[in-house]
Amino acid sequence: MSSCVVSALFSDFPSVASNHWHDCHQLIYIAKGEAKITAGEKEYTVKEGTVAVFNRFEEHSLFTEKGRCERYIIRISPEKMYSLSKNEAVFSVINNRSEGFENCVSVGEDREEIEYIFKRIFNEYKNPRFMSEDIINLYVKELLIMLTRFMPPSFYEDDTHISGMLSKIGHFLETEYASEHTLESIAGRFSVSPSYMSHKFKEYTGVSVIKYLNNCRMNEAKRLLVTTSKAIKDIVFACGFSDETNFCRSFKRANGLTPLEFRRGMKP
Repeated sequence: MSSCVVSALFSDFPSVASNHWHDCHQLIYIAKGEAKITAGEKEYTVKEGTVAVFNRFEEHSLFTEKGRCERYIIRISPEKMYSLSKNEAVFSVINNRSEGFENCVSVGEDREEIEYIFKRIFNEYKNPRFMSEDIINLYVKELLIMLTRFMPPSFYEDDTHISGMLSKIGHFLETEYASEHTLESIAGRFSVSPSYMSHKFKEYTGVSVIKYLNNCRMNEAKRLLVTTSKAIKDIVFACGFSDETNFCRSFKRANGLTPLEFRRGMKP
């Protein structure tokens, strides 16, 4: 079994990361010092012993001061994560965004154990040995379960039918982004009303259905810009965007660069 971890980092460098998102899930543990974190419209001042959780495409930012924040950052593949367990509740802290959910949580008396798990994941990832991938997966599963325990019961005792359907909708958008979709057509495919789907999907993932779809398209466009020499117009239609002008405008708004500037900056 391959590891579900995309990257594992340790940093004590200052961070001024403005609002952004990743094409993966992310767990951050503050080991020493403090930081200011935003998640959507929420703002947190966090100290050592805090874990921050962001799911795929969830917008967030992190600000630190020099020498004041040591942190571990674990990034998890959305696709590989589900191989860890058949129990949907294990992934609640990643997937669900129920009322009252907080992206940052102090782990209190469990701090030593949580920090140990982050360190082990980091060390196994940085210095791989025999069966490191299996050990990493075991620790990630344990970490997700421990974090879920910090949440109220209503957070993880979700209707498995609903959470299963929403997971399928997310997977559908991740694989069928190139096609034309509306809220109505997506909802019809899963035999639910558009309003119900929109409400539950936003509650479940933290972003709207259409924003999730557009993020999938944007991420694929970035991949094609870096890994291929395809013309911009070909990438536009390969990713499901309606026209080149709107794509270029949206791309610059999301990334601060035009598609060509992004390609030149990322090419070796």
